[in-house]
Amino acid sequence: MQVADDVTASLLHNHAALVVCDKNVNLKRLIEVNELCRESRVSFFYAFTGGVCLSLFVDHGVGHVVNDADGER
Repeated sequence: MQVADDVTASLLHNHAALVVCDKNVNLKRLIEVNELCRESRVSFFYAFTGGVCLSLFVDHGVGHVVNDADGER
């Protein structure tokens, strides 16, 4: 685990996932970081909490395959 102020390709090189939980990051930057993760084959997670509610966005990249079509398995 590593805490960083900014995300670069060299930072992602030795990691399998990136988690962003700073609600002050604007959408344009989140999209840029997600694209950088896709290029680096690194999973991207964005988590936002507001009171008792949570939003979570997960992108494992284009190679991620879901084999459970109905969500029951």
